[in-house]
Amino acid sequence: MVGVASYLLDSSRDPKAAGLPALEDVALRGQTLHLVFETAPTEGHRALVESVVEEQRSGPNGVMFRAAQRVTRGEENIDPEFIRAQEPALLEVAPDHFVARTLYPRPYRTAPTAG
Repeated sequence: MVGVASYLLDSSRDPKAAGLPALEDVALRGQTLHLVFETAPTEGHRALVESVVEEQRSGPNGVMFRAAQRVTRGEENIDPEFIRAQEPALLEVAPDHFVARTLYPRPYRTAPTAG
């Protein structure tokens, strides 16, 4: 998650992040991806991070980004917050055949479907 976010939100690597200040640090803290910038982020920067998260929901890293619940802003940081991870229950579907499966809830917003 940290590596993907570092790339997607680095204004020198991804043109979609061109409006963001330079990233100083990216760290996973519990259920929060903590993005620290060299200069204080604005509400516009928070909205840009949120739009990148929204766009990524349908991409190859979609499962990670569909778990995002909200994007908040602090004095030096922007924090996408994710649902709490849960270990899936181990179910016996046939004698001596156990499976574990996690079903993700629908995100707070969904992208329009094509069709």
